[in-house]
Amino acid sequence: MSSISVLHPLGGGASDQDSSFSYPYSSSEYGHERSGSSSATFALNPASSRPPSTAASLNLRTRTPRTSIIGNFTDGVNKSPFDMSTYGEANEKEEASSETNELAPTKPTKSVRTIEIWKEIFLTSTGRDKALKLIQYSIRVYLLFHLRSSKYFRRQPQKPWEADMIAGLQKAYSGLSLSRKCMIMFNWLNPLATVSAPESLSTSGEGKGKTRPQPLLRKILHSPPPVLLDLLCGISDDLATFYKLGLVPRRIGVRAESLADWCWFAGTLVDLVEVGVELSIIGGAITEIESRLYSETMTIPSLGTTAGQATDEKELVRLRRQQYWSKVQRLKLLMDLIFVSYDVFHLKRYSDIMKTFSGLASAVLSSMKLYDKHHTTLSRSVV
Repeated sequence: MSSISVLHPLGGGASDQDSSFSYPYSSSEYGHERSGSSSATFALNPASSRPPSTAASLNLRTRTPRTSIIGNFTDGVNKSPFDMSTYGEANEKEEASSETNELAPTKPTKSVRTIEIWKEIFLTSTGRDKALKLIQYSIRVYLLFHLRSSKYFRRQPQKPWEADMIAGLQKAYSGLSLSRKCMIMFNWLNPLATVSAPESLSTSGEGKGKTRPQPLLRKILHSPPPVLLDLLCGISDDLATFYKLGLVPRRIGVRAESLADWCWFAGTLVDLVEVGVELSIIGGAITEIESRLYSETMTIPSLGTTAGQATDEKELVRLRRQQYWSKVQRLKLLMDLIFVSYDVFHLKRYSDIMKTFSGLASAVLSSMKLYDKHHTTLSRSVV
């Protein structure tokens, strides 16, 4: 059994037996010479699938389990100083079961082509909305740079074809904005369905089995504030869209648009709080699993602990992935907050620049998340 020497903190003179840092196995039992009388040793467990590590060097993201040193010498080619007979038949069966669990093939995932993912994205109104949003804000970025460069660097008059191109891009930007608003109309039906869910309220003074349906107004009043906020935002957004289509008077349309901006602002703040709480919970779970995995590396493994380590590592990968996309969602919400703040508070300074780049960043981040969602769904489908 190999060993690691640990320098005694009190210097020479004290033996391993008298030291509080000594361990029950010494290097002299296996033919190794002592480096000095002031050292104490502890033994590596040969049945462990991982070497002991310090908290500072623990890297669960990139670390992979190492093959057991016993398994390297059971084929009879190499002779190991650790004879299998010293561990007994029970340990042989335990090690064989552990290696079988570790080497068992995982369920293969379906290989998904990129074109299939985009096809699934464009089948949904949300996917088409994100695609149009990317095109819309890409055009806006180009127009912004074109106007800025024309203002400070252009010395020749604008050519007719260039003026026609810029006018066409401006019309395309406005048309894409209206198209996106029409595409996401009637989104308030989702929160309305949540509010009007068929729930029952027990009638007081009557039998337990007798119930009566709740009135819709009472359901609305007892609904969670985020659901009511989504409902109000969806209705006001549709009224503002009807105004741009010429179906609603200007007075109603302008007020509905202002109300929709305030609802969007408040909803973004609520979502930021929810994502912050979610990230704190995920961070606590990751810390707990990392601590448990580190503790298990310092103990003698058994069949149960090996299976538990494999489960913890899979859960750790899942939590880290969830943490990454939660951070992406938080950044996207921050971009939305910057964008809507200029409309809500009527800010004028750097309005074009901030709204252009925050809108483009929000479009890219939301498209990334939607792409990953469809990729995960397709890869988990039956092969």
